[in-house]
Amino acid sequence: MSIYAFGDESGNFRAVLNGTDGEVFSIGVVLGDLNDCGGCAKRAVRRERSMDEAKWTSMTSVQKRRAIECLNEPDRNVRLGYLVLTQERINALSNSHELYHGSNLDTHADVTCLGVGYAHVLETLTETPSRVRFTFDQFYSPSQSKAIKRVLDDEVELFDSKYGSSHSVRGVQSADCVAGAVSEKYRGGTDWEREFDSSRAIDCTESFCEALDRWLSGL
Repeated sequence: MSIYAFGDESGNFRAVLNGTDGEVFSIGVVLGDLNDCGGCAKRAVRRERSMDEAKWTSMTSVQKRRAIECLNEPDRNVRLGYLVLTQERINALSNSHELYHGSNLDTHADVTCLGVGYAHVLETLTETPSRVRFTFDQFYSPSQSKAIKRVLDDEVELFDSKYGSSHSVRGVQSADCVAGAVSEKYRGGTDWEREFDSSRAIDCTESFCEALDRWLSGL
């Protein structure tokens, strides 16, 4: 039986590298039953005719809490994984210069980080990634989205991986809520991260930084 997973990012990785004040970059992944993964995004913006998708930066505090409470429901078959990168965390990597200069990377640093990041979170959330059908939010251009998929597929063997529009994929909207929630406190907002059920939400930041540093050392 297949496992469904959806991913999205929040923030601008290049702005983090450049030290833009208050900028952070986060990745969120929702994994589990297909309907359970997407149902919370739909519930969060119910009866809001002006909103045709659940986008964290456009949601009210009530809608944000509704989304998190939905993801925390005991009978909802989902697991959540996320990571948050600040410039301080990136600079602490022994091989951070590879991200800044990029001369040894096959693609842009933000594309690399997304591909490796998605792979790491998925491998953390499930012991059987080969059963996972993964959809992530399309990036700035089709070519960059394809590059993310190439990096991802090189890192982990999934049943299937593809990219799509958050506008039409509810599961990606739920992943956007996770990515947005865990990064908001770094931008001076509410600490929504602590509202997640810790028994199903995994902070992959530290383990990802270690994995990314090892990956960069092999370039």
